Amino acid sequence: DLYVDRIARYGGCSTSTLAVALLYLRRLKVLLTPSNLQRLFAVAVLEAVKMWDDVHYPNMHWAAIAGISVEEVNLLEGAFLELMNWKMFVTKEEYDTWSATIF
Repeated sequence: DLYVDRIARYGGCSTSTLAVALLYLRRLKVLLTPSNLQRLFAVAVLEAVKMWDDVHYPNMHWAAIAGISVEEVNLLEGAFLELMNWKMFVTKEEYDTWSATIF
């Protein structure tokens, strides 16, 4: 998908960070639909990058990549973290099991 490629390329994230983002979406107790998938994917990657990468872009950059306003990115980020109960940590065992499933 071109959207996923754009997020990965311009977000400067690694394959492992994308895997964590997909794990976050799996943990999320929200039905993924065509109308929310792109936004939820973008914010999941944003949160994975902030949690796991040493360097990350500001939300303004992510807004430009995702094609939404920085205000919406900020709102989505807050809502996402609340839906995740702020539980963003992934153990090595959980990551290894998950990455073996998706790769």
